[in-house]
Amino acid sequence: MNGLTRCDRLIQIRAPESLTKALDRAADQRLTSRSDYIRTALLDRLRADGVEPGYLAATRDLSM
Repeated sequence: MNGLTRCDRLIQIRAPESLTKALDRAADQRLTSRSDYIRTALLDRLRADGVEPGYLAATRDLSM
């Protein structure tokens, strides 16, 4: 899971059926689950946008 040790937060989105089907195809091609595929894509996008996910995880842990 790209350095994440615990996934305890649920994020839900609404998406058109075509996006769901594309997600399933892409996840199947990588032999992974929908959740892992989305998690990886989200981490990649955060890094591309200059947000370091490790920093956010550390900040979250301190605020609990």
